[in-house]
Amino acid sequence: MSKYVLITGASRGIGKAAAVLFAARGYHVFINCRRSAGALEEVKREIISAGGSCDMVTGDVGDPEDVDKIFSFIYSRCGCLDVLINNAGCAHIGLL
Repeated sequence: MSKYVLITGASRGIGKAAAVLFAARGYHVFINCRRSAGALEEVKREIISAGGSCDMVTGDVGDPEDVDKIFSFIYSRCGCLDVLINNAGCAHIGLL
């Protein structure tokens, strides 16, 4: 039985690293970003080429309509979500 994770802000940095790691651990990974669809596609290719399982779900997680669309897509694919990593909008400047 597969486990499912949604990682927001997954087009680069911590989100991308988390996506690659969860995929390597056997999770089906739903990766999300708001604007960087090209970079997100590269993350998806990296995961799939390493034997992982991945779907892209673009949209702004700060917009309730986009969130509804994101979760509708996820639930149509798997019916549940085991892990949510809400990494979007976690600016590195805020860590200083």
